[in-house]
Amino acid sequence: MTSTSTDVLSLSKLPPLARGCHKFDDVSTPLVSVGKLCDNDLYVLFGKNKVTVTDSEPILIGKTVMEGQRQNGLYSVPIHDTDTTHALPRVDRNTNPIGDTAG
Repeated sequence: MTSTSTDVLSLSKLPPLARGCHKFDDVSTPLVSVGKLCDNDLYVLFGKNKVTVTDSEPILIGKTVMEGQRQNGLYSVPIHDTDTTHALPRVDRNTNPIGDTAG
């Protein structure tokens, strides 16, 4: 699959290099690369119903930079800065297809 363009996620708590993303016409649900988060010195903890991304290890004392919930077997996180963390709604590929396969 070839990306059609690149963009930057508007998540100010992420390091600048972790915000870069690729857009694909064939991806209707935005995807975030866990590998890319870890490569940029973040730590990802998956639980039964929740995912938390922090800025230091051990993860329990780090500052939370991203948090999401598990729904229908997938972990959803916001792709824009928000005051509260809600699950990411399904995005129509013609309105804002963001995906990242680098990792």
